[in-house]
Amino acid sequence: MIATDRPYQIKKCLYWDKNIGNYEGWQIVDLHGNALFWPNVWLARLRNQTARQYAYKLTAFLVYLAEKGKSYLEANSRDLSQFLAFMRFRNSDGVYVINESAVSYSTITSYVSAISSFYRSLTAFRDDIEMQMVDARRSVNRNAFLYHIAWTKEYKTMLVEKFMDRYQPKREYEKWYTDEEIDAILSCLNTHRDKAIFLLTLCGMRIDEVLSINLDGYNITERSVVAYRSKGKQTGNTQRAVALSDAAMSELENYLTYERAAVEEEFLLQGKVLSTQLFVGLKRNQGYGEPVQYRNYLQILKRAAEKAGLDPQKIRTHSGRSTSAMRDILFHAEHPDLLTLDDIRIKHGWKNINSIQPYLDTSNPKISLDNRKLLDKVRNENVGKVTGKFNEI
Repeated sequence: MIATDRPYQIKKCLYWDKNIGNYEGWQIVDLHGNALFWPNVWLARLRNQTARQYAYKLTAFLVYLAEKGKSYLEANSRDLSQFLAFMRFRNSDGVYVINESAVSYSTITSYVSAISSFYRSLTAFRDDIEMQMVDARRSVNRNAFLYHIAWTKEYKTMLVEKFMDRYQPKREYEKWYTDEEIDAILSCLNTHRDKAIFLLTLCGMRIDEVLSINLDGYNITERSVVAYRSKGKQTGNTQRAVALSDAAMSELENYLTYERAAVEEEFLLQGKVLSTQLFVGLKRNQGYGEPVQYRNYLQILKRAAEKAGLDPQKIRTHSGRSTSAMRDILFHAEHPDLLTLDDIRIKHGWKNINSIQPYLDTSNPKISLDNRKLLDKVRNENVGKVTGKFNEI
């Protein structure tokens, strides 16, 4: 029996698939350790990390319903609205406040996404639930959304954005760096490893691709690395080869020669085997020799940016990749014969050129008048070539 005061709990488990064998997953169980059937049918179909995050969010909703004496089959959109209000206005002491919220917009959105995903899955199997799903193209009464039980994408948007003044505002980030900011950040990074990681993002790589590079994925002859998209773990599913700049090559070689080699030698003397991933920890008692983790690098980058005079709260690991994309787009506008939009798509690993659209927004104060004109040129060129909802980068 699981000892807990909560009516539901998350536990790690193993699933079995005839094609891949055992794989790790997550389940929601009740007070007596019994698995909840339909929630776990849904979780078994999700990827491991997504399943874990969604399981905790759905469990919070299930606990809330249990306190009201309801099951998830009886819940409707009014219950969900009340749950979100409960999250928004209740502080850490259990006291309700009406003029502020400690919960961010993105947090609320993530809960809505998880819960709606569950009910969307459930409607495929049962027709006796209150939280019905309908076609997202159907119109919705915007003045009465708290009372109907139909769920649409439009409804989700309205639900999250209601009382937006009570949420913490969306955080503004540095979308891309100027040349001066790049030089300043590099001068404040303390190791060749950290400089190499930063410069690799400026070559157009996602941070999870950078951190998942294997040692044998670096090709000094071709001046390239093999990139994976796997949240920091090498999966074996090759995505693309990324060409490296002279600066990235230089720092990478310095890291391998002076920093990683020292860790390798120490591990060898101790009879240990160093990780095959390219970037490893250099400080003892702080993941020494272990693969560098995303959170660890983010803190390093924020500290360097703060020393360089930038606001660390506005720093994100994705800005290097965004800088690469912006540079390429501006170059394409002036030299379309040398660099096509499809070249840019391939370089940055986009499935569709639609992903270029966020970069064509000229509202950023860093964009000069000349660059605004160049971006308008690319936007006009792209009109008619792409349609539908644009993907985020």
